[in-house]
Amino acid sequence: MLICQVQKCLKRVKVTLYLLQSSISMLFPEGDCRQQFEMNYQSCPDRRTDCSNNSVSVFWNTVSKRFAEDACGVVHVLLNGSVHNTFDERSTFARVEVFNLHPEKVHTLQAWVMQDIRNISSDSCSDASIKNLKLILSKRNITFTCENNYRPIRFLQCVKYPEHSSCRSKI
Repeated sequence: MLICQVQKCLKRVKVTLYLLQSSISMLFPEGDCRQQFEMNYQSCPDRRTDCSNNSVSVFWNTVSKRFAEDACGVVHVLLNGSVHNTFDERSTFARVEVFNLHPEKVHTLQAWVMQDIRNISSDSCSDASIKNLKLILSKRNITFTCENNYRPIRFLQCVKYPEHSSCRSKI
């Protein structure tokens, strides 16, 4: 009876998760280089390689640095295990946040490597990029723990895809 009520409730719930970066980035034009005076109609610069000091990059580097500096206790991070190189050293998380965590305030970083339930898994806690993150944190005296497909987050995925086989387990 309870399971039927939960299923009815879940069918009425529509959950869409967005990255904060996805929602804010529309405020900044892609590839906004202040040193350009004329519109370039021939190419669209890549904000990471062609213009590293564009408004989007400066904004995220600043916000991420302050966010990491203020962190304390156990820090939780959700990593996309559906892509190769889950811990990408070129990402803002790797370049800015990891190195601005203060070991005297942050004692543990708990990573949840989540795979999209609709796709084949790519990376997990045992893959090379995650081991690299663990090494970086251990050199900074921050304990690292990792869990694949953290169950409470899997439930959120099951709200969106309730008929998926991994969502049919006992509660």
